[in-house]
Amino acid sequence: MNEPSYPTTPPDMLPPLDKPKTPILGIISLICAILSGILFCLIFVVAGVFVGQANPNQLDYQTLSNLGIGVLVLMCGSVVVALAGVGLGIAAVLQKDTSKVFGIIGLVLSAIMLLAECGIFAFSMLSAS
Repeated sequence: MNEPSYPTTPPDMLPPLDKPKTPILGIISLICAILSGILFCLIFVVAGVFVGQANPNQLDYQTLSNLGIGVLVLMCGSVVVALAGVGLGIAAVLQKDTSKVFGIIGLVLSAIMLLAECGIFAFSMLSAS
């Protein structure tokens, strides 16, 4: 009995199996966006805990300035991390031969965090005057 013959492709004719490169910059950009969000939330947690535990009769200039410095440090840290996330997200999107999903997500989330931080800063400056 004749066995059917199947066409075979010579090994040198097979397409190369290229593994997609890991989008390291995109993953770091996403991590920066998440870290910026955590720092941004910590601003409200620190301020809320401080105001909740403070006695209105004991609020003096030194205590309020310490709160302001703490919030300012957290906000500046959050802005720096978000800016790094935006830069890494742009670099990840411009890379060739890598997946762009993490870079796009990190870029969008970092940009949202920057807009939120600028909005909070503008609101606090307008309400202070």
